[in-house]
Amino acid sequence: LDGASEEIQTDSNLRMQLGDMALKWARRKEGTQKVPGLVFARGQFAKASELQPDDIDAATAAVETALELIDIQIEAKQPSTAKEHASWAVKIGESVLEGGANTVDLRLAVAKAHDQNAKLSHKIQDFDSIVADYGRSADLLVSCADEAKKPEEALSDAAQVYLDLALFVAEGDADLVAFLARLALGDQGGEGVALGADIDEPVPALLE
Repeated sequence: LDGASEEIQTDSNLRMQLGDMALKWARRKEGTQKVPGLVFARGQFAKASELQPDDIDAATAAVETALELIDIQIEAKQPSTAKEHASWAVKIGESVLEGGANTVDLRLAVAKAHDQNAKLSHKIQDFDSIVADYGRSADLLVSCADEAKKPEEALSDAAQVYLDLALFVAEGDADLVAFLARLALGDQGGEGVALGADIDEPVPALLE
């Protein structure tokens, strides 16, 4: 591609086709052998998204491919590399969302990227960004509930993110853990708060 004409290099459809071919190649491999194909595919999808900003499918494919890379690197015990993929996925995903893209699949993928980015960050040095990542992930998941094919799954995932946030922030504060647990579980019995309801501020603000 580097030596190809500008017409070929700027062909977003060709980029998508190359990405799909690389994915098919990678799926025939095992473990870290998939990485070269997935990295190439991710790059082609990202380039297609750059060439056609309104092509939400390209951006979604790029983020979803990055999520596959994260899982592979975690399994291979390469957290720093997995973190790089997570940060990349968050950056491109949020960029597309800020540009006006608004599909359930994209939001779900970006939510997962934020969640993984939080889990792979340094607990002390990256404290604020971890809280922000968890909060953003949960917000995106809740926003998908009305449109997702399985709304209960989106809410369940959001609840888990809130619980992860509680366990991370509380560090032994049983009262705070209990509050966020009730928030996540949507307790309607007068002792808790329904998930996504009756809350004027996002969770990170509540924790301040």
